[in-house]
This record gives sequence, structure tokens and C-alpha cells, in this order.
Amino acid sequence: MLTTIDRIAERNAGILLLIGRIAMALLFTLDLYGKLMNINGWMGARNLSALPLPWAWALGGLVLLLVGDVGVILGYKARLGALALAIFCLGAAILGHPFWADPAQQTQFLKDLALTGGFLVLFVHGPGPYSIDARR
Repeated sequence: MLTTIDRIAERNAGILLLIGRIAMALLFTLDLYGKLMNINGWMGARNLSALPLPWAWALGGLVLLLVGDVGVILGYKARLGALALAIFCLGAAILGHPFWADPAQQTQFLKDLALTGGFLVLFVHGPGPYSIDARR
């Protein structure tokens, strides 16, 4: 038997999935712009320059962000986009927010971990009816 909450969720699933997709991806839209405007500063702040082939890591991360962000927002190949952003978030959590060495990084680590989970849920369930994928 469906509860009131279940009925509300089912009745509004499409619009709630759209809002959720946009809310999660909007963070990366703004973040991507900031990274592109100051790529050297971003690489230095995240210590990417210490990694082997730092520009390859940076470029790979930016491509994952761009492809994932556009895919999730538009709902075009949204599952692929969600998977790309989940991978990016997990990498960012582990490489970019070492809370074990700096306790001040714990909230950022957990934020990226939570986003990883959200994008994995989107990967499993898809973008919903208000998406390019649903129209195809």
C-alpha cells in the first residue's frame, strides 16, 4: 500500500529528477568556469602539479567535468555523464581533500563522497522523463 509520501514522490518524480540533476550539476558548471579561468591556480591549490603528468590529470578532470555536467543537465547520455561525475567526485575526494592529514578538509571530502553517491543513484535510475534521453 502506498503512503502519501510515496504518491507524492511518484506523481512528481519527473520534475524532482530534473531539479535534482540540475542542482547537482550546477555546482560543476560554476566550478568548471572557475577552473578554466585559473587552471594554474587550481592545479597548484589541489597539488595536481605533484602528480605524474599533471596536465594530463587536469585535462582529464576537466573533460570529465564538462562531458558529465552537460550530459546530466540536459539528460543527454545522462547515465554516462553521471558515471563520469561520480568518478570525478571520488577522485576529487581522495586526491583533493586529504582529511586524514588536514581535518579542515573533512567536510569537502564528505561533500564529494555524497555527490559520488548521488551521481551513482542517477546512473542506476536514469534522468527521468524530462530529458533528451527520454525523448529519443
